[in-house]
Amino acid sequence: MALNRKNTWIGFAFIVAGLIPAGLNAWSVWNWFRARSWNATDATVVSVELRSQSSTGPRGRSSSSTKLFAEYEYEWEGTKVKCTSVSPFNNIEIFKTHKRKLTSALGTARRQGKTVTCYVNPDNPHEAFLEREFRWASFAAFSTFTIVFMGSGVLIEHRRRR
Repeated sequence: MALNRKNTWIGFAFIVAGLIPAGLNAWSVWNWFRARSWNATDATVVSVELRSQSSTGPRGRSSSSTKLFAEYEYEWEGTKVKCTSVSPFNNIEIFKTHKRKLTSALGTARRQGKTVTCYVNPDNPHEAFLEREFRWASFAAFSTFTIVFMGSGVLIEHRRRR
């Protein structure tokens, strides 16, 4: 009896863990869908940085992640606006090569004093993205995490009930 109760919690934990990447994926797709109709305007890159974070797990294994941070300015209906949103998929972008390429392009534009295109929400001009392409690789990776975690939870629950 105790084993079944334990398996219930384990199965439930896996299902809940699968909801996290599912939610992040859904949020990114929703923002991408909204940004498709936003207006393009010129922006000046103020700063750009690819930040690495390292952590050590309980077994002594280290892991690192990187996130692209950028600040840029643009003018909207006579008002200067500052923004830091890079892409609808910036929070789930797990591929360093794409982040490095984008960091390099934005850094080059900043150093050379060139403008970049940003996409501004006309209903809320403080909301903008520097990139609005659909990131299929990141979407697929987070979908895989969702399927693996939630599928494992369902299988554990199914085996418990047999």
